[in-house]
Amino acid sequence: MNIDHYVRCFDHIDTQLNKARNCYRALARLFHNANISKRARIICYLLLVRPIITYAAPVWWNVGAAQMERIRQFERACLRAAMGMYRKAHSGFIDRISNKVIYDAANISRIDNYIIKITRNYYSQFANIENNIIQNFKEQCTNLLEAAEKGYLQPQAFTYMDKLGIIQNDLNIPTIYHRSRHKANKAIPIEEYVVPNNINLKYSIAIPKRDAEDFHRLNQKYWWLDRNDETLLKLKARKKEISENCRQQRHRGNAPNIL
Repeated sequence: MNIDHYVRCFDHIDTQLNKARNCYRALARLFHNANISKRARIICYLLLVRPIITYAAPVWWNVGAAQMERIRQFERACLRAAMGMYRKAHSGFIDRISNKVIYDAANISRIDNYIIKITRNYYSQFANIENNIIQNFKEQCTNLLEAAEKGYLQPQAFTYMDKLGIIQNDLNIPTIYHRSRHKANKAIPIEEYVVPNNINLKYSIAIPKRDAEDFHRLNQKYWWLDRNDETLLKLKARKKEISENCRQQRHRGNAPNIL
């Protein structure tokens, strides 16, 4: 991992993104091969390209919107090439197909939500490791709020920020990656970031259905999340509503036609 002398890690992200681009170019004939199924090409992207970008994500998760948007743009370019979905046929190939349609067709998580998920899974393992040094990482330092204001957060501060609802909101929108700041600015002003949904967010917040209906946060293994937190209660209620709608649809589909 590339670590600059300020430990901001933005050089690492740029380096990995360039490596991923080079990997994609080397595999260009694979991604544009019509004899390979679209699903197989998507799997090749997930196995060969995406891991290069997300390498060491639990360390560098604290990035700004502009730098994350560069990653999102690259992923969308890979998916469009893999699926051959660029413009709408009924518009005379003038209007571009929306990003949400691309992701829903690929049936994968958007890369920023994927980064959040693997970071959560990484820190969830701390509870199972019997090591005093690792266990100390679970204890939030007393000057964490000051460190957040000044931009000197340690990687394990993710758990505290996630507990406050700064990472994702109840709609699974990765709000931390939609707040504008310079890539070298690692400060997270708590009072400014803990605001109602979708306020002062930059870039498109349209997420695919797979992300919108992802309820992994309700898993008990995420030891830092408060089960009675308003965000998790809303998430739980939304899961129940979706499950009920699916049950009703199945019931209507199996109901006999009496007309």
